[in-house]
Order: sequence, then C-alpha cells, then structure tokens
Amino acid sequence: MFGRINNVIKKIDIGLMDKKRTRFSFYNEELSISINVPIGWDVVKSNDFPLALLAPEKEDFRVNVGFNLYQLPGEDKDKFEQAIQSTKKVLKDEYDQYQLINEEQVWIDGYPAYHQENSWVDEDMDQGYFQTLTLIYVLPDRLYEIIGTSLLAEKEEHIERLRAIIDSFRFINKT
Repeated sequence: MFGRINNVIKKIDIGLMDKKRTRFSFYNEELSISINVPIGWDVVKSNDFPLALLAPEKEDFRVNVGFNLYQLPGEDKDKFEQAIQSTKKVLKDEYDQYQLINEEQVWIDGYPAYHQENSWVDEDMDQGYFQTLTLIYVLPDRLYEIIGTSLLAEKEEHIERLRAIIDSFRFINKT
C-alpha cells in the first residue's frame, strides 16, 4: 500500500497523553495543511505519500490515510470535474472487484471537494478493503488527494475515524 516508509515524522506515546484526549493537531509544512491525528497513530512519509497516518498494527495491517498534492495542468475551467472522472476510471480499471459505495460533492475548508467511499478486493491476498477517497480543488491548479484505507471486514470500526480525519483538514497560509 505505502511502499517504503522513509521517515517517521511524529510518534505519540499514548502513555504520555492526557487519557481524555483522542487526537492531536498536526501541521505539515510541505503541504501547508493541519489535520487531527488519532492518539497512537504514526505520522510518516513514504514513497507514495509526502504525509501519511498509520494506525497501530492489527493482524498484519495498519489502517492508513495518505495525503498527496498534485498540480493540474492546463487552463480548462472543468479540470476538477475531469480529475474526478479520471480518478474514478483509474479506480475502476485498476482495482479488482471495485465497488462504488457512496459519492458526494462537498466543501472542505471553503474549497470544492469530491468524496467517495469504495471497496475492492486484492485477489492475490484474498483480502477486501474499504477506502475513502477525497479530492480537494484549490484554484487555480492544485488538487489535494486524501486516501484512507481499512480492511473491509473492519469498515464499521474505522469509518467514523477516517471521516473525522478528513473533516479536520485545514489549509494553513492559503495562497
């Protein structure tokens, strides 16, 4: 999923935290964003994501959320819609047994966004996955991507936490 993890950016020991706290605010300078991270999760960089959150390991898997930033080329005023349609096609073409569960247009921190929930199966590992995908369009040419993944069998256990991370997304030093 993540490729090689290059660097653990922040690791919070649960024992050192106030037991009432369930998350901490984390600022990523490279992406100019702030997010709420669940206590006990690692904040890392990987080959695939300049920022990723990893839950504690459970049965050889870590629920994860990855963040990317892309530049959208061209002058087309419909490039956000084109990015959405392109992403949907890639998911359908590349993931075995891909199923779109839900999709909606939303606003995140004042910017238009697309959010979907889907499932797919890694047939080689005979494992189902639940995934949230959010695209945030920041004019004129930036596209933020947030991908959260859990085991499909544990979807209900993690869906609210994945949504809370996405909902906490804030831009710092907006330009």
